[in-house]
Amino acid sequence: MFKANNNILLDCLHVKESGAKVLLIKLLEELVNTKNLMILLDQCIVLDEKLIEKHHIIRLKSSLLHRAYFYFKNNNSFCKIFTFNNLPPFFNSKTPSYVYFHNTLLLEKNNHIYSVKQKIILRLKKILIIRLKKNVDFWLVQTTHVSKLLVSAFEVKLDKVMLLPIIPNCEYSLNNNYKRVSNRMIYVSTGFEYKNHFRLIQAFCASHTLHNRGTLVLTVDKKFEKLSKFIKSKIELGFPIINLGEVKREKIIEEYLKSEFVIFPSLTESFGLGIVEGLNLGCKLIGANLPYTHSIAKTNYLFDPYCVDSISEQISKSFFNKQSETLLTVIDKSKFIKYEIEK
Repeated sequence: MFKANNNILLDCLHVKESGAKVLLIKLLEELVNTKNLMILLDQCIVLDEKLIEKHHIIRLKSSLLHRAYFYFKNNNSFCKIFTFNNLPPFFNSKTPSYVYFHNTLLLEKNNHIYSVKQKIILRLKKILIIRLKKNVDFWLVQTTHVSKLLVSAFEVKLDKVMLLPIIPNCEYSLNNNYKRVSNRMIYVSTGFEYKNHFRLIQAFCASHTLHNRGTLVLTVDKKFEKLSKFIKSKIELGFPIINLGEVKREKIIEEYLKSEFVIFPSLTESFGLGIVEGLNLGCKLIGANLPYTHSIAKTNYLFDPYCVDSISEQISKSFFNKQSETLLTVIDKSKFIKYEIEK
């Protein structure tokens, strides 16, 4: 148990990969010199030591039981609690608490998860959040879309929701030698069902059959066996699809710089990190006609993500209509989060 009560807790347990990790790294960059910061991390997450060397780090196994026990032992040991894993603190106290909420799978009724196991896990988490929401003073979200879902799903008061998006740095050398390739499109994403790869690949192949144009770049890890086999089968048929697998961030930035378009067919997102990064690095957007897209960007290339023909039509349109402009409409507010944590 920690005796000092001037510590600030940053609870990042359960964050270990994907977009949440990228956002966490950006936040840690802002908080690198914050005093009295204690960070609760998943024991599996790998981070640059320079980001955390000045802070008190506690690593635990990623489980709700371990997290509950930690809060039980240290319930009144902090002057402020900031959780980055969508979950409220386990116990109510006089300590001001903030939850950074960034998972729409926990908010939408049709969350496009087909695994029974995952459905059960999400359901249990929803029940837990509803039970613990009384322990939260403020909810922080990335977009107005997530704000509306949060208010509706958990009956959170709107005046308790703060719109504070985090946009990671996309630094690269100004002297880079990457030449942007016409009609090359990239989709940086894991292989979960709601990411909608099967429809995207079918649509791309249909468009390529008609026009013999374009290259599709994917980042699907081999652990998604069914999807990986599907991608391989299309490559063997001669379609210009490149699957990089899981790659380092530097390689992803390089691929954005070589691509003309970022294409984003996901069925649900809290933010659409791939859209933000792609647009920041000069790509145009071919995106799903869904609220998460409209909350962060504007583009004329919009499709129905449930319809292969609609996706294919917009891919084909992008080959011939080069006048369309794409605009990113969201800005980074991680410095404001730092202020909320430190004040």
